[in-house]
This record gives sequence, structure tokens and C-alpha cells, in this order.
Amino acid sequence: MHARGSLVSHFQVQRSRAFGSCHAMVRCLLTATDVKEALAAPLQDLPAVDFAFAYGSGVFQQPGNLILSRNEVSYVAEKVGAGVHFNAFVPWKDKMIKYGVIGMGDLAEDLLTWKSLYISGRLQKPVRFLVDNWDMAKVNQVNLHAAASTALLLLPSQFSEEDFYAKICGLSYMGDIRMLFAEDKNKVQRIVKGSSKHFHRLYRAPLFHMAAEGILELPRTFGDVRSLIKRDCSPYATKSLVRSLPETILQKMFPYVRIRHNSELLLSSGEASEHVQRAIRSIVRSSSTKQMLSGLLAAGALNSLQYVWKKTMKALRSRAPRKSD
Repeated sequence: MHARGSLVSHFQVQRSRAFGSCHAMVRCLLTATDVKEALAAPLQDLPAVDFAFAYGSGVFQQPGNLILSRNEVSYVAEKVGAGVHFNAFVPWKDKMIKYGVIGMGDLAEDLLTWKSLYISGRLQKPVRFLVDNWDMAKVNQVNLHAAASTALLLLPSQFSEEDFYAKICGLSYMGDIRMLFAEDKNKVQRIVKGSSKHFHRLYRAPLFHMAAEGILELPRTFGDVRSLIKRDCSPYATKSLVRSLPETILQKMFPYVRIRHNSELLLSSGEASEHVQRAIRSIVRSSSTKQMLSGLLAAGALNSLQYVWKKTMKALRSRAPRKSD
């Protein structure tokens, strides 16, 4: 084994899918080709990196201090949480890493339906795919297209490319109870500003597709985050965007919309925006609450208090007024 070791090989299981989520990590791994070297190298410089692993058989056991009971984690993650278990206190050399585990079925379901908008929300942002034996990246294209449609419904008739990415990035934080006290209020802006090129690559295809359908108009300077994009706010365009929303969003919207001619949605742009926001907040509020309770049960009181304390202090620093020079 290489002197720097390999985090991937530390998880001694047959991998179905693994991805790393950290905007700094994405920049570091952009040109990397070897999975083990690519994953090990950033740990030398980054203070914290998030990973998630998905398996058809659910939660797994790891050697050493990574051992977790399959039954305990599965019960807590699936019955209490949002279907994913995160362990935020794993020492790796002189770093601390956070990793998550989710069943393959739960992963696919969330990507396609936004049942919890938890892992699907993470995969709406740039990530580095480390291992993917199930072509789940293709399934995620549905998630990306849905995120693009949702963002357009929430934006005005004219907006910048950076506004578009910020709206997408913020979807999974809408209604998140942690944003009240334990999250950096500038988190969305920091992610977008540090990963704008990666967001552009991720959403280039969905935006071109929508432009071809006449839903929006891309500028000649497309790729410049300051360039302005125009969207069609007509009922026809709005209906087209609404129809491409995930199942869970539509189910929550139906009680509030006018339905006519075999459930054809008749919404103005403003109505659609209002109902979509309400639906997303409901989903995220529920899943973030469940996931927080799951973390408290799985990690133990002391670890959880330490983790929440660190997150809260970071959040408070982001909210503190800056001193003028």
C-alpha cells in the first residue's frame, strides 16, 4: 500500500457506489485518475471531507474503530432518520472525516422522487464519483433535471447564471432546522462561488435542453456566471416545468392547485413558485429533523453535543457583524 494509504480500501467491502462531497475536494480531484490516490491525497490538506457509500445490501461493517452494528445503524437510519447514517467522528491520520451509508434502493428512490431530498440534495451539487458500479450517475441526471426545473420556477423572468446555481444549491437547505442555529448562513454562497465552473458542467445539458424547448433563452456569453438568462413565464412554460417535478413535490402541491382536464395543472408562474417552496420546505423540514434525531441516537450524547457545538460556533461566527477596517 502506498505510504499515504487509501481511505477507500479501508472500507473492506464490495463497493456499489461511493462519492465524495466537498467543494474543496472537487477542485483537488478534478484531474485525478486513480481512485485510491485521488481519495487519499486531499486528506493531507483538507480539515474535513464528507463521503457517502451506497450498497444493495444496506449498511456494512468496517474494521477497527469504524465498526458499526448493521442492525443498529439500519434501524436508526431507516426508521428514525432519512434513510442514511452519517458518522462524523472518524479519525483518519491527523484528520477527522465524516462518512455516510445508505441503501441502494433508498438512494435511487430519493434521486427519482425527492422523498427526503437529503442525498438527492447533496447530489445536486458538484461531487466526485469515486466508485459507481450501478450507473447511478445516470439516474442522477433525472435529479439534476428536476433541480433545474425547480430552480427556474423559483427564479424571476431574468437572472444570472450564478443566481441559478445558488437557487439549486439552496433547495436542500429550505426548511432545514439546522439553518436556524447550526449552519453557516453564507454556506450556499460559499459553495457556489467556489464551484461555479463545476456547477456549469453539471447543469449545462439540462439548460441546453430547456433552451431547445423554448423555456429559456441562454446568452451568447453563457458560461460567465454574471451573464443573464431569460425564462418564459407563460402558463405553457410553467406547466412544462411543473410536470417535470419529482413525485413527492407534486403530491404535496396537488392539494393547493387547480386541476382541470385529467389533472392538467393550470398554474401561474407566481402560484407555482409559492406551492413549490411550500412543498420543499415541508420535505426538508421533516427529513432534517429526522436526520438530526438519528444522528443523536447513533452517535451518542457526548459526540453529538461536541459536533453540534462546533457547528453552532461556526454558524454564530458567520452571523457575527464584521468589523470595519
